[in-house]
Parts: sequence; C-alpha cells; structure tokens
Amino acid sequence: MTKEEFRMVTGKRLKEERLARNLYIDEIAEAVDLSPTFYALIEQGKRGTTLFNICKIAEALDISVDSIVFDDIHEMKKIINDKRSKVNVLTYGLTVDELDFVAETIAGIRRLRKLNNDKILK
Repeated sequence: MTKEEFRMVTGKRLKEERLARNLYIDEIAEAVDLSPTFYALIEQGKRGTTLFNICKIAEALDISVDSIVFDDIHEMKKIINDKRSKVNVLTYGLTVDELDFVAETIAGIRRLRKLNNDKILK
C-alpha cells in the first residue's frame, strides 16, 4: 500500500466516523485544534498528519486509533484484491507476447514513477 492510498482510506474512515456522529468538519477540527481546511484535506486523503493528531481525532470521535488504521488496511486489501481481479479479467485470453507487453508496460510505469518521486525529493 502506498502512502497516498493509506491517506485516502484513512481519510475516508475518518469522514465516515464524523458523519456517523453528525459532526461538521468545523466542529471536529476545533475539538482537535486543527484548522477546518487542514482537517478537510486529511479526510480527502490529500494530507497526512501526525500520530499525535490521529490520537486526538480518535479521542474526539470516541474510537480507537487501531480502528482507524487497521480497519483501513483491511479495506485497502479488499480494494487491491478487487483491482487484481479486474486485471485478471482484462488479461484473460491474451497471448504470451501480449502478456509480456503488459508486464513491460507496467515495469515502465514503475520506473517513471520512481524517477518522478526521485525528482520530487531532490
């Protein structure tokens, strides 16, 4: 699971918990001493936050930290398995040469992603 995927799933879980309690973003953000804009970005999976903030959010929502993290991991595994099933369906019946082409394309995408990440970090 990538950091971005983890953020997306965690944010979704936090939003579900907030909505289940009929809370507005402003209310939960104020309770945990974060700006509403920053809290919204966490829920959208666009920003990560510290473990300390996750603990404050969990306490404010009256849930455990592990329910935020581990429930999300199980959800992400389900999403990944669904994506793998989709890939299996899409590649069913391809020739060996076509499968080699797909594998080479994926490897190229991974190399480009690594190059882009390396450039971002510099």
